[in-house]
Amino acid sequence: MEGLRLVELGQQRQLKLHERLALFYNSPLCLHCNCKRDKFDKERAKLREIDRQRRASDQ
Repeated sequence: MEGLRLVELGQQRQLKLHERLALFYNSPLCLHCNCKRDKFDKERAKLREIDRQRRASDQ
């Protein structure tokens, strides 16, 4: 659940370095099942697009 929470937080604002590291660490969510994997993957794709837009607007 931590990974999903961080993805949703990252869509609202830019993640700090320690949050990005935690997202990378927690991205598998659940090691034994795919309980919320589809939602996580969709939300992570949205986060990547938002990050691209943020970087483009910063330049």
